[in-house]
Amino acid sequence: MAEALLKDILLARKIDGVVVSSCGLRAQDGAYAHSELESVIGDAYRHLSNFSSRTINEEIVGEADYLLAMEDRHVREINVRFPATKGKTFTISEFAGARGEIKDFIDSDEPDILDWIKNCYIEMSDVLPKVAERISSLRKTGPERSSKKAS
Repeated sequence: MAEALLKDILLARKIDGVVVSSCGLRAQDGAYAHSELESVIGDAYRHLSNFSSRTINEEIVGEADYLLAMEDRHVREINVRFPATKGKTFTISEFAGARGEIKDFIDSDEPDILDWIKNCYIEMSDVLPKVAERISSLRKTGPERSSKKAS
C-alpha cells in the first residue's frame, strides 16, 4: 500500500527520479497485493500492476538511500540484520516528522484485514505526503539514488 500511495503522490507532485519499491522482513516472495487493497486505495492501485512481494535482502539494502518501515520493531530488526542500514532506516511516520508508528496487521487490534487496510490507508494518507516533501527537499540538497520501504 505504501509503495502505491507514495508513487501516486510523487507522480502528482511531479517529483521525478525517485525509485520506490516494497519489501518485507517476512514477506512471502512472489505474493501479489491483497485483493481488498484496490477497493480502498482506488486509482493508486495501478502502481501495483507488476507487484510481487519480496523479502528484504543485502541487494535491496545496498541500493536504498532510505528504508522506511511501518513499526519501530521493524526498524530495530532491519538494523540488527543489516548493520549498514543504521542512519538510513526510519519508520514512515518518523521520516515524515510525525510521532508514532503504523501498526502492521499482525500487531494491530483489528480482527478483520479490510478494517486494518482502511485504517492503515487513513494513517498513510496523513504521513506519506510529508514523506514526499522530505524526499523532494533532500534531493535538492544532495544526490539520491532511491527511496525504498520495508515492512
